[in-house]
Amino acid sequence: MEGKCEEALMANKFLKAEILRRSNVVKQHSEVISNIEQYSRRDCVEISGLPEESDEDTNALTIKVGSLMVLKINESDISVSHRLPLIHQSQSYSSRLRPRAGAVSNTVDQHPKIMVKFVRRDTKDLFLWQ
Repeated sequence: MEGKCEEALMANKFLKAEILRRSNVVKQHSEVISNIEQYSRRDCVEISGLPEESDEDTNALTIKVGSLMVLKINESDISVSHRLPLIHQSQSYSSRLRPRAGAVSNTVDQHPKIMVKFVRRDTKDLFLWQ
């Protein structure tokens, strides 16, 4: 009986060490995935708070917002822009993801956000005062 108990304790100790090792691997992979997700979003900007108008041009709105921020944005700088669909919070895909600091979901009680993906280029050319 003592032999079986000792064997079970050793197996338990091994399993705890294996769980800890795998937990660390999962943590490392989560950090790598987070970095990849962040890199994939580096050319994207969310613009929120602008009322939606019929037949609006989201590229023109982006250029106007940029000019208010003293940024020189041309139509050729924008790869694509569009409004994000309004959805209920319970149905939100992003609500199931790990929340970013300051992130606000695009719910029906606010204006739909504009997502802008820019063409990659040197950002020093964007500032008007240089």
